[in-house]
Amino acid sequence: MNDERYEKLIDIIQSGIMQAYEKYLITLRDSVPTIEYAEIVNKLLEVNIHSFPDKRRIGGGFVYKKKEVLKFVEYLFLNYAPLLTISDDGQRTYKMMKDLNKANLAIVGINDWEEKISDAIILKEARRLIGEETVLLMDEEKSSFPRYYFLDKILGNFSNIYITSIPGLVIISFNDQINEGTFSLCYNRSFTYQMHNDSIEKAPLFVHPPVIDDWQDDPYTFNDVIYNASHPLFAKLLNYNKPQDEISSEALKLLVYQVEKCLQHLLERVDSPSFKRNHRCKESANINYVLVGVLKYNPQIFKEFYEAIEEYWREAQNIGAISHDEDFIGFSLDDLPWFWNYELTDFER
Repeated sequence: MNDERYEKLIDIIQSGIMQAYEKYLITLRDSVPTIEYAEIVNKLLEVNIHSFPDKRRIGGGFVYKKKEVLKFVEYLFLNYAPLLTISDDGQRTYKMMKDLNKANLAIVGINDWEEKISDAIILKEARRLIGEETVLLMDEEKSSFPRYYFLDKILGNFSNIYITSIPGLVIISFNDQINEGTFSLCYNRSFTYQMHNDSIEKAPLFVHPPVIDDWQDDPYTFNDVIYNASHPLFAKLLNYNKPQDEISSEALKLLVYQVEKCLQHLLERVDSPSFKRNHRCKESANINYVLVGVLKYNPQIFKEFYEAIEEYWREAQNIGAISHDEDFIGFSLDDLPWFWNYELTDFER
């Protein structure tokens, strides 16, 4: 319905709601301790009280003057959403996005192994790999995905993923350049050419990002890995950020399917009571911490991945993506994140 009076009324109501909400956040920020304020804002993020208008998300639907609302929601997040950071002295502190240099931001996962990996060590590792000016944001268990959704919209696609020398510590950094960062293929799976592996020269086929939403409750999110586009298995099929041809596109789907099948089997083991590893280390909300040493205690997992990649190779040959004369490229422990094969008894800090 195109009615000028109706639109004017909607504009007044919508503007009033936005102004009242900002006033509420200001009052809240000025009247409660920072940690309590952060907890409340995290709850608001979780229920999408403020979120980018998007019909695919809860809280989406009709929005009048959508561009203006997008700018206002971004303004709210920049000015009133506290982000957990690691300060120069290794202490956790909340800061507003507006007070941070966007060019130097990086993100690490939840650190609930502080007795093994101190925040100061994490910051030191990040600055060694990325740069001394790096500002490190730490994920929190509450409102993880909504917060990452904002950062992705505001900062742009993340550009680099670092698999560090510390077991289970994975870091992502951002870049707002259009042609850099991750790209989507094969039903929105994420790929990058910028996967860095600090422990060995060869980067693995994939790794879980530090921010992964509700993997314990939603098994499908366990498959939300970042694929290494530079890995020889993918390099055969890609022409930068797209498949070389239609056959390569089909082979790509076959490869991702085999990997995700193995990941689902892995999740079943991780959740199993018979998961034979140090239970004290298993308890973590950080998926990469959970997977530290998983191959040491479940060698069958590597065998499953090896056989799956072998099966993919045969399937790719059958559809003409790989020549029948080409020998199997092989698959080794180096093709999986190095900390999966880490000996937990060596994990002393």
